[in-house]
Amino acid sequence: FVDSDQFEWIELQNISAAVVDMTWVRFTEGLAYDLTAGTMMQPGQRLVVARERAAFLLRYPGAVEVLAPGAFTNATALNNGGEAVQLTGADGLPVKSFAYDDSFPWPAVADGHGPSLVLIAPSTNPDHTVATHWRSSAQSGGNPGGSDSIPFTGDPGGDTDSDGYSNLIEYALGPNPIITSAAGPEGITFTVPVMTGADDVLLTGEVSTALTGWAPADLIG
Repeated sequence: FVDSDQFEWIELQNISAAVVDMTWVRFTEGLAYDLTAGTMMQPGQRLVVARERAAFLLRYPGAVEVLAPGAFTNATALNNGGEAVQLTGADGLPVKSFAYDDSFPWPAVADGHGPSLVLIAPSTNPDHTVATHWRSSAQSGGNPGGSDSIPFTGDPGGDTDSDGYSNLIEYALGPNPIITSAAGPEGITFTVPVMTGADDVLLTGEVSTALTGWAPADLIG
């Protein structure tokens, strides 16, 4: 395989508590693919559709059990610069429709640099159109058929390793996090480490000019 785009794949997950009949469900934007008749997805089950089946199995041989038959059709592919994706039901109505991108606030590292684009907390059915509901995968190539999320355990206010940082802070930022700052023409920029996969916490930024009133600030990943 001479083109890294040949290894593209997209994943579906049944987040309901019921078995879902996927017969005649199909991708109609972004890529073309029709799920085969009789495809049933169990609660929580994941199903991966590959652009090229042989390429996918070469890179992810252990994911054969979650791989759907066939591959993308009509010579379609996922646009590296972002585009609209739509999954359409058997009734012709959209099941899920959204657009992704490869620039801020979307996680740019997922654009051809190894990690895949991962929906955060998919079981909560987050709005797919919101960039901050996505992140890069914890490992290069992603984890088709499974989650790479790291669940939080323990006392969030405790300090198990007695280093002055709470368990929740170290879950979100990593062990012994180091926050640095640098002055620039537009003010001070703070660099904060983030633990990839720590999806049980939401990080937000705030800025103040006098440390009295605070306003939302962008976090640039």
